[in-house]
Amino acid sequence: MKRRAFLQVGAALAGGTAAWHGATEPAVGGDPETAAPTTVLVTSAQVPSMRRLADGLAERFAVRLTAPEPVSTELPFTQSELEPGEALDALVREVGTIVVAGPPTAAEDEFQQVDAGPRQLFHLLHAAASAGVQRVIYLSSLELVSGYDPAYMVDEDWRPWGEIDRGYLPLQLGEFCCREFARERKLQVVVLRLGSLVTPETEPPAEERQVVLQERDLLQAVRQAIEAESPFDARGLQSWSVIHILSHAPDNRFPLQRARRLLGYEPQSG
Repeated sequence: MKRRAFLQVGAALAGGTAAWHGATEPAVGGDPETAAPTTVLVTSAQVPSMRRLADGLAERFAVRLTAPEPVSTELPFTQSELEPGEALDALVREVGTIVVAGPPTAAEDEFQQVDAGPRQLFHLLHAAASAGVQRVIYLSSLELVSGYDPAYMVDEDWRPWGEIDRGYLPLQLGEFCCREFARERKLQVVVLRLGSLVTPETEPPAEERQVVLQERDLLQAVRQAIEAESPFDARGLQSWSVIHILSHAPDNRFPLQRARRLLGYEPQSG
């Protein structure tokens, strides 16, 4: 997936280290038939694929959107540059889960992406931790681990390596930022490393079809990551979890065992 495609899609968004073990707040419990729906904040609403994701999530959760520029949506929306202050504190108040589509910036200049994106993400995570947000789902990319020999089976414990397109550098810096909050037990972070997202606006070249992700599979994975319980045993989510997500493909070198075990994920698209 080329840099331009990444910038256009936005949501086809490192740190593949083993999960840390430790206590975080458990997910919201109670009778699912009577409990209030989880409030979910979705960033980067200026990206069409993120708005479609939010619409899908809204069938099950109370969804809010935010973006640094105005967007057209029927869901509750707040325009925000994610700068620290009362407005940002209000944005994350009473939110259970935040879905972050990479560093949440609309900047097109490469330097601004590297500077502004991770900085705004840090402000968002700091406010989320202070507000008691339970979980952050960070949408990353399998591009970060695509530099290994194609003969290798690359699971979630492999670190980003090789010549990563500079367009993905903000994404990798964003993962590092999320990891530090998880390491300090301030937030529970689930990193979903996504295949190249297929949307109505984009279609990946033939050579990349083994690592593609259909939008309905993205929606499934994010729903499951929001709803996943967090028991502190070998089967449950820890304070930091990296999970591969892609649609079914033959000879896939990015195994999905962790997605199946932790989330119950099963690709619906081929």
